Amino acid sequence: MTQDRITQADLGWWLSRAAELEWTFAKTYAATAPHHYVVENRTPGVTHEDMVRAARVIHTFGQPGKYYSLTKIYLVSPDGQHRWWTEDRHFTDTTLVNRATTELSYGIQNAQATFSGVDTPFDGIATWWDAAHPISDGEPDRVKRLVAEVRGTYPPHVLDVGCGTGRVLDLGLVAPERYAGVDSSQAMLNLLLRKHRRRRPYTP
Repeated sequence: MTQDRITQADLGWWLSRAAELEWTFAKTYAATAPHHYVVENRTPGVTHEDMVRAARVIHTFGQPGKYYSLTKIYLVSPDGQHRWWTEDRHFTDTTLVNRATTELSYGIQNAQATFSGVDTPFDGIATWWDAAHPISDGEPDRVKRLVAEVRGTYPPHVLDVGCGTGRVLDLGLVAPERYAGVDSSQAMLNLLLRKHRRRRPYTP
């Protein structure tokens, strides 16, 4: 992994690494959602840096899937047998990666699409984007006041072209049911869905 960028080399690293690891069966979920996991400092040879890097790879190259009402980002193995995902709010907090077989699904699989088939310069930096561009104190209120001066208080319908990770939603400028986001970067849309799981992004 180069500093602040995930590339195809990182994807190759994870596919190789995942095949070498000793995966532990999650006994607690044996009857409800059988899966395996690896965890830093307990799975032999797995470090915190490995888990953070894996989480960034999964969210850069994965696609949305449903776990009942929740939308998660899953990376599917090239042979289609397994999918990997993480649960932590911040990538730097990731300590564990889950793995399940793709033959099992939970709930209606109607997750939003993020796949565009386009490689963009933003793909590799998507998992750092929000941390590098934080919302400043008071920014949402200031922007809302500026927008209200132009359009009044009636909530607009918004087609957010080049939506990235969803700044318009982050600032609360639009009601979720009135929002559609478009971006050619699959990874940026994955990050939007990671934060705003009930929103509807679109790709070209």
